[in-house]
Amino acid sequence: MDFQTWTGMTRLKPQLAPALADLVAYQCPSGRDIYDLPQASIAAPDSIAPLRFIPEYDNLLIAHRDRSRILPDEHRKKVFLSAGRVIGTVLIDGFVGATWNVKKDKNALTLHVKLFEAGPNDCLQAIQAEGNRLLRFFGDKASSHAVLIDTYD
Repeated sequence: MDFQTWTGMTRLKPQLAPALADLVAYQCPSGRDIYDLPQASIAAPDSIAPLRFIPEYDNLLIAHRDRSRILPDEHRKKVFLSAGRVIGTVLIDGFVGATWNVKKDKNALTLHVKLFEAGPNDCLQAIQAEGNRLLRFFGDKASSHAVLIDTYD
């Protein structure tokens, strides 16, 4: 169903069967099969997923039929904007917990992060650290970088 969502095509099961035979099938909590590469390792259920900045229009969000596995429905409209726009997001312990964008003003880059709800101090520190790495990636020649963290009201 994810592949059908991504392509917009239907009735693909017969065409996908040969490719699925090479993958490892797991059952998600809803009882549906999900697939992964045979050599991929599975993290322990109690492990904490690293914080990640996900770009606009990323496959993680647009290619899945059931986005509620990582994006709570009450926050969907903060990520999926009008005119089909999908804003950048922040994964916090494996779930979308914030949105982000970068503004450039002359030689200054500012990363704006908006949390869905206030987070603990260690989460804010992780956002700050990862945000600074992201800004260096965007423009290491900028004279200043800033990470601003706010919450949705």
